[in-house]
Amino acid sequence: MKTDELALLVSAIGLVVALVALIVAILDWHQVGREEPWNLTKVQEDIWVLERVHRRPVVITYLLNFHGSEVRVLNDAGMPAAHFRRGRKEVLQIRPTLGTSLSVFSRRYPLRLRAWDRLSRIPGLARVRVDRFAHLRMEPSEAMKGDQWHTPLY
Repeated sequence: MKTDELALLVSAIGLVVALVALIVAILDWHQVGREEPWNLTKVQEDIWVLERVHRRPVVITYLLNFHGSEVRVLNDAGMPAAHFRRGRKEVLQIRPTLGTSLSVFSRRYPLRLRAWDRLSRIPGLARVRVDRFAHLRMEPSEAMKGDQWHTPLY
């Protein structure tokens, strides 16, 4: 009877170690805490490229330049109107001055919208409307409640 209890205890400990290793592997794959979620690269004097580094899809809710100059998104919509996954880039126009920093406020891209992106490709469902851009009509105080990333501009 003693060996059965010992074998059960060893099996339980092994299971716990395996679950912890799985959680660490998932967090490592998502790069949580390991690197910056965004990368900002200067292209010209006032043209910058913002690139998503993390895999977790997000939606930019607000871009803020803390020292007075505006942040303009250089695309047809004039705003970040898509969700960002790893490798997705957006071109920004920012006039850097001494002490300028950029803040990116983002929220997770909801699973229901990710599922809708896939389902809307089915011809019969193309007529159903989903408000995918509700996050762009938020009040600034509400838009700043998600994840935040700050970086100085050089």
